Amino acid sequence: MKSPLASRSVGGVEWLIRPEFSQALEPVLTDLALPVDNPRHTVFKNQPGGTAIFTFKPNRPDLPSELFVKIYRYPGWLPRFRRLLGYSPALKEWEMAQVHAERGLPVAQHLARGVRRRLGLVIEDLLLQESVANYHSFDEYFRTTFRPELPGVLPEHKRQVLRDLAQLIRKMHDCGIVRPELDPRNIMATRKPGGGVAMIFVDLAQARLRSVPRAGAVSFRERLNSLAHLNETLAPLLNRGYRMRFFRNYFRPDQLTARQLVERVEKIVYRSEQLGRDRLFVARRDVLRRRHPYYWFRAGDYRVFLIDSLYENELIAILDDLPRKPGERAPLRLKLLGEPRPLEVQVITCAPAGDLARRFSSPARSAFCLAAGLRGRQVPHRAVAAAIEARSRPGSRLSWLLMERPDAPGTVNLAEYLARKVADEFSGLTWDRTVLPRLARFILWLQDMNLIHLQATGENIWIRRTAGGAHDFLIGDLHLLRDSVRIRLPAAAQYLADLFSVLPISESDGWMVVEEYLRFSRRFRGKSEEFRERFRQRAREWMIVPRDRP
Repeated sequence: MKSPLASRSVGGVEWLIRPEFSQALEPVLTDLALPVDNPRHTVFKNQPGGTAIFTFKPNRPDLPSELFVKIYRYPGWLPRFRRLLGYSPALKEWEMAQVHAERGLPVAQHLARGVRRRLGLVIEDLLLQESVANYHSFDEYFRTTFRPELPGVLPEHKRQVLRDLAQLIRKMHDCGIVRPELDPRNIMATRKPGGGVAMIFVDLAQARLRSVPRAGAVSFRERLNSLAHLNETLAPLLNRGYRMRFFRNYFRPDQLTARQLVERVEKIVYRSEQLGRDRLFVARRDVLRRRHPYYWFRAGDYRVFLIDSLYENELIAILDDLPRKPGERAPLRLKLLGEPRPLEVQVITCAPAGDLARRFSSPARSAFCLAAGLRGRQVPHRAVAAAIEARSRPGSRLSWLLMERPDAPGTVNLAEYLARKVADEFSGLTWDRTVLPRLARFILWLQDMNLIHLQATGENIWIRRTAGGAHDFLIGDLHLLRDSVRIRLPAAAQYLADLFSVLPISESDGWMVVEEYLRFSRRFRGKSEEFRERFRQRAREWMIVPRDRP
């Protein structure tokens, strides 16, 4: 039987405290009643919606060395009225923290919950919990721990972390807890002192518990959305092979046959594609509704879409000086709100839309909305600052896309990168061709998300060199990018052939990319010969005669 919570009223806040911390927290709650700008408080993070997190050091041996104070604010009458009706993320997180702890799931220890009222209405909810400042979100931990340039990083270490992650998520579902939008950022990780990794669940307000009559393990149908969302958000972090390994570990307790496992994974992948399209639709709607950080306005014969850190007058001033030749690219500098340094952008003149389905939306506007969707899906791409289109018949007239220039000196487009490597090779220098298999996997990942460029150029893909010497890929030419319903084999093979026709890449290097692409492609498994033949046919049209492959 649960022990009743102790209640205290300190500094206008009504606290409910776990009984084992009742005495230890009394002086701490008095300190917390002080203004938040006192030296003992440190702002950890300010989140949208009025939520703030402060760190606090209680300096007591019977308490954690550092505490988080999470404050949920309800500014205005409408949020307070919703709180009166029972909407409380803080209360939901408090309850789910107790449920997770009771069922043996790792979470940060929650010590107390407080409420501050004014005129009978709740204006703030407060949570006091153990600090997680030493943890990192799982995706950040994975990237920093398994960077290719680090010595001693073995594939087995990576596989072990993925096994631990699969077992943790499986345990959560077996305990009857569901998270429809499971994300790597919902799990935080840190290295254990003796080796291994420790993981905990965060963002507990997003979790929900099955009702009592249906208590027990969650069915596959109920897990589908959770696993599909996780598959989509893990894609920037893991290639398809590692994600399939993750699902094998997750479904291992079910003792499925190989066919049953493949069927379940295919359902997850298909649902991931649906969620990706839904996310793009939501991003377009946010842009049109001018939701933060997007905005648009009319200026004369033009409609301008922009992020809210740009000055409107800056964009109005350049309207008469925009380049008028389709495909032309020109540099430009724009002022940013609150920033002394101007933003360097590249203005791309987009030709009118060729397909009737896009006559009511210009290519620049489509690229701006697509960039908003890619941002939500955590797909690396060149950032888009603004888009300009005509107010009447935008799809049949010129439009302009303003893309931010890469700020890192080691970021170049794919054509320029390969040209440098070819020049080095003619000079007698060797270059690391491991970037080519990674390029194949990056293109495959984009096409798995049903993203494909209509026209192959040297700026479709950019390469960014990290501080450790590794290479990351970015999507460029967003005005040429389309989100198809499902990419078919002829379109995929044609794009690779067209891309190699504009890149300074040798025949053997081109086949290295093709073979790596087919090696990891599940969509075209069993159709490798057809893919190669389509590639050869398209390559001959570009006067490229690739050698025969077995």
